[in-house]
Amino acid sequence: MDTLLLIATLLYLMFVIYAANQVQAGLWEPSIIRLCLMSLVGLLFILAPCSLQALILSSDPALSGQFTPISPFQALFVAAFASAAALFSYQILQRPELRVSVARYIKGYNPESQVHLTAVVLCLLALTAVAFNFMLAGGVSGIADSYEQSELSLRTSILESALFVAAGFLGVGFAIRRGGPASLDRLGLRIPTRNDVITGVVLGIALYGVAAVFSTVWITLSDPQTFAEQTRATQEINSQLASLPVAILVGGGAAIGEEVFIRGALQPIFGLWLTSAFFALLHSQYLLTPTLALMFVLGLSFGRLRQLQSTTAAVIAHFIYNIVPFALYALGGGGLS
Repeated sequence: MDTLLLIATLLYLMFVIYAANQVQAGLWEPSIIRLCLMSLVGLLFILAPCSLQALILSSDPALSGQFTPISPFQALFVAAFASAAALFSYQILQRPELRVSVARYIKGYNPESQVHLTAVVLCLLALTAVAFNFMLAGGVSGIADSYEQSELSLRTSILESALFVAAGFLGVGFAIRRGGPASLDRLGLRIPTRNDVITGVVLGIALYGVAAVFSTVWITLSDPQTFAEQTRATQEINSQLASLPVAILVGGGAAIGEEVFIRGALQPIFGLWLTSAFFALLHSQYLLTPTLALMFVLGLSFGRLRQLQSTTAAVIAHFIYNIVPFALYALGGGGLS
């Protein structure tokens, strides 16, 4: 049932992106996408009291053992964030002047675009969902426990990457507002050039070096128990990549999916800094840990490479960064957090 609900939700979100492009192309009535977006705003409003309800249930002694303990701070934060996201989404839907104001601060945002408006609401919903799931799991330790108790599914990883790619192509209006070549150009994708490969490989290796230095400093400044607890989720992910081919598929899939969607589709709309923050926050296993700052730096680096070269070069850099620790772990050399 949970799987069916997840699939239905993802299909509906894809339909919302599709509808936004149909409206943008003048093929559907604007009321259709407005109704879709209002339903998502309603979901955001619902998530706020749901987080408080989850806190109450987890604190009830009579229900001890049935619910993962939830931090009051996290529950209140999620409730506040969901409420703020819902209010902002509602206001930007209702007030054209607010969309104009947003465009003054976000260079790529078009206040007249239904696709860009949809992107704002969906991104806020995605961040709220990440925070909500992080809270329900019980924070960093809960995320680690969930990875430890369940096996990393190669099929699931590939599906997630495929959904990211599909969302990216749908978002830029593939087969609706743009043909194949125009969609690839909008996403910054091309056949890898020599410079794409060289800069991608060099940047990927350099960023792995930055991560190594970051981990060394983090270990030095924190006690071993705290470091082990905050990196356990990543260690669990690495430990489930039992072979190099699996590591390549998982690391490559993540690089392609995230770069096509975030750097290819979203960055031209929201700019380098906002998309880098979005990229960092999507990685729930790093929330409330210093690694979140490293993820932001990675996002900035991949995004800048997309600006200077192409999304293809960013995919290569991301893949190299992913595969080095995965390969080391798969080959028995361990890996970085």
